[in-house]
Amino acid sequence: MMEENEKTNVMEPEMAAELPLLLFVSRSFRFRCLVDAREEILERECIHPRKFDALLQQLQEEERTKAILLREFERLDNPIPVDELADAFKSLDMNASEIVTLTYQLGMEGFLSTSFEGDSDVPLFKHYTSDPRAIEPAYKPVNVITDGSACSGCGMCETVCPVGCVSVNDGRVSIDMDTCIRCGLCFTACPRSFLPKKALEWSTTGNHFTRNEIKIGHVLEAWSAKSLQEDVDAVKQDGGVTSTLLIHALDSGRVTSAIGAGTREGEPWNPVPVIMKTRRQVLEAAGTKYVNTPSLKLLSSLSAEPGIAIVGTPCMMQALWKGEKYPTHLLDLSNVKYKLGIFCMESFTYQGIKHLAEKILGTSLNDIRKMDINKGKFFMYPRDGGAFTAGMKDVGKLARLGCHCCYDLTSESADISIGSIGSKPGWNTVLIRNENGKELFDSAVAAGLLEKKPIPDVIPGLPLLKKLSFRKKRQYERTERKRDADNAFHPLYDLRLWPKPVKKKKVDT
Repeated sequence: MMEENEKTNVMEPEMAAELPLLLFVSRSFRFRCLVDAREEILERECIHPRKFDALLQQLQEEERTKAILLREFERLDNPIPVDELADAFKSLDMNASEIVTLTYQLGMEGFLSTSFEGDSDVPLFKHYTSDPRAIEPAYKPVNVITDGSACSGCGMCETVCPVGCVSVNDGRVSIDMDTCIRCGLCFTACPRSFLPKKALEWSTTGNHFTRNEIKIGHVLEAWSAKSLQEDVDAVKQDGGVTSTLLIHALDSGRVTSAIGAGTREGEPWNPVPVIMKTRRQVLEAAGTKYVNTPSLKLLSSLSAEPGIAIVGTPCMMQALWKGEKYPTHLLDLSNVKYKLGIFCMESFTYQGIKHLAEKILGTSLNDIRKMDINKGKFFMYPRDGGAFTAGMKDVGKLARLGCHCCYDLTSESADISIGSIGSKPGWNTVLIRNENGKELFDSAVAAGLLEKKPIPDVIPGLPLLKKLSFRKKRQYERTERKRDADNAFHPLYDLRLWPKPVKKKKVDT
């Protein structure tokens, strides 16, 4: 018969199974960094103590979930293709999208190694290590992105920094390194650090993209549309669809606020992020601005709003998608109800667009009422009529270097994507990405706010959009190959180019 003291030394099976998970969490770089910097974070008063404690609890649960998945990889001898992950781990309480996105994260962090068979683009994952102390931390301050001329200027890093040391202005990130705690939350949130395209495809379609989806992303429906509102018609860039959808979402109570790019007094072409709550504010912000605007820096100020809409470029839509799949837990995106993505080939700094007006076109930005890109030319329209034009070959040289790291023309991660390419003047091409976007668009049409036409009935229609979108993807692939050959920074989109796991020379005990 076992003595009493012997019984107390016997570990329960549940506790024995949980111990490795707790060790993984306690050794996690992000978790340890935030715990160690707790006092410093709270002193900066950027986050309430209760919210910070909730953040640690959420992060602890996320690390525990990753440890469970990693333990399953450790039990397998052979590499697993990404499209077989769901079947291999179907006993886990995770859906297919969660398994894939966490697997990519474990690969980025160095816990899994990746490989490919022949010319296949399907990555294989294999266990590498389960000890966070054995590998170099993958998370860094986000200045590695801006120093590498890859920053999208979206503003997401600024809104997630727990000590308020990050600022984004005119497409460039600044970090107070004396204040920075090196937690890597900005790196986690950044769409240009790591953004596995295969995981994005899986999360939107459940499998690999079709040939059409490779060009313009997943599309439920495609339309050519224009606004039927007189006040929108007076300020619209093309068809006025974006402004009409925002006004409809606000007026119908679907959202209480919207984030977009507004004008700056005295410098109308040097836009600023704005919060819109009324029809008037939407109309004041209407029209395309070709200067980068860090709109997502306003997200934290709307955390208490029950529902918000966001208008932004493809990189902003990617940042929002990434914030859902790889959360920092400092920012709750559950109140983001509609993501309206605009088509974007490239953007400019304010100084770049000013140089274009003054040095190339010989005019002043203060005299310009509208800008547009059409048929391979950049147009500036002065208030007294006429137009100044420049070839896109010359204009493209002024584009932000970070735009060369973008493969997405049509905002593939949005609920609805809106632009002018493919439709006639005065109309917008509208790509409905999911049921959420379809509900908003259909409601606006039913209310008599929008007129729509099937895109196959429109010339040039989707063929031109697919051509230009695919061209942008090919341009990025060339940029990626060149940067890789030069050992320069590039975003981790393609697993073939991800760095191999790096073990530390010595593991502390």
